[in-house]
Amino acid sequence: MSTDQQSPQPANDPRITADALVDLRLNHPLAKQQRLLCPHDQLFWTEAGRDLAQMALAVDPVYASFNIARYRWFTERLLRAADDVPQIIILGAGFDTRAMTLPQLAQRKLQVFEIDFPDKIAAKLEILARHDIRPPLGLNHIGADLGDALLRTKLTTAGYRRDLPTVVLMEGVHFFLPEATAGAVMDPRMLALAPGSSLVFDLWTSPRQVAMNAKVEAKLGRPLFGRSPLGDSMAAVALQAQDLGYGDIQVLSLERLCAAYGIAADRDALPESWLILEAKVPVAK
Repeated sequence: MSTDQQSPQPANDPRITADALVDLRLNHPLAKQQRLLCPHDQLFWTEAGRDLAQMALAVDPVYASFNIARYRWFTERLLRAADDVPQIIILGAGFDTRAMTLPQLAQRKLQVFEIDFPDKIAAKLEILARHDIRPPLGLNHIGADLGDALLRTKLTTAGYRRDLPTVVLMEGVHFFLPEATAGAVMDPRMLALAPGSSLVFDLWTSPRQVAMNAKVEAKLGRPLFGRSPLGDSMAAVALQAQDLGYGDIQVLSLERLCAAYGIAADRDALPESWLILEAKVPVAK
């Protein structure tokens, strides 16, 4: 496989979790069965990502099936959002290039804002440029930590409009965040989301986050994930979203998603603890 090796990073650096998911999408049999939309993934494959994927598969028996189901679901949600709203924000975009395929960008009907660590954004753009691949107009890249106090200002500078309904997508990110940031990013005021906007992300309940940190620490010598500000059940997660002022709240378990897609999944030791939350900012009546 032809690869572009990036600067080596330690296996316990959250920045290379994107690399592990690239390896999973490229090489796992379940991913090939699902025919996932993965433009340019082969450009971002690294040995570090492969090693982290192997570690994750050893630690979590549902790592492959749940991540593949989640990726397919978020792809479908991205495509739907591109038809429904004029703005999309992708928090923790990593090396994902699905947004580059959206025809609405070329039609000037859509603005997409991809946010990740500055070094991750720089590496992504450098690899694309090396292969003469130019992101389409309307696809904006913002290098920032999600806890950056200037994040909203950086978005506005890049062209984000606070008066327009927006879909915020955050895939495979929330459980890596520090507790304060994980709580703040759920608040619609953090990004000044307009009425009619939606926040869509996957999450772990607090018990799952504790359990997975213990398993990973046994392998790496340190925890990899943050501390969850969320409860211990689907109902508790929905109530927290309600308390933040959201309406039209939907919570979906990854077990049910795998079943819907016909993806074989091992039994999860912590049922209904890996979830997708979609919540909408109400429109005033």
